[in-house]
Amino acid sequence: MTTLPDHLKALESRLGLTEPQAARYLGVPVTTYRKWRNGTRKPGSVVYRLLVVLLLIEEHSPPIHDALINSPK
Repeated sequence: MTTLPDHLKALESRLGLTEPQAARYLGVPVTTYRKWRNGTRKPGSVVYRLLVVLLLIEEHSPPIHDALINSPK
């Protein structure tokens, strides 16, 4: 079973994002993202659903996904 930290590291790698960029992409503070990434904190179920939705958007609508990645904070 893949853990959330593994998913987040894969997301960074796949999209070429730094930790701050990945945090902005998910709409959370960098400190929160880092705690999720290193496994010291677990997000609520909404975050897991968000990751699923973002993956679907990434796969099926690259232009929308690109806009999400490049949107200002």
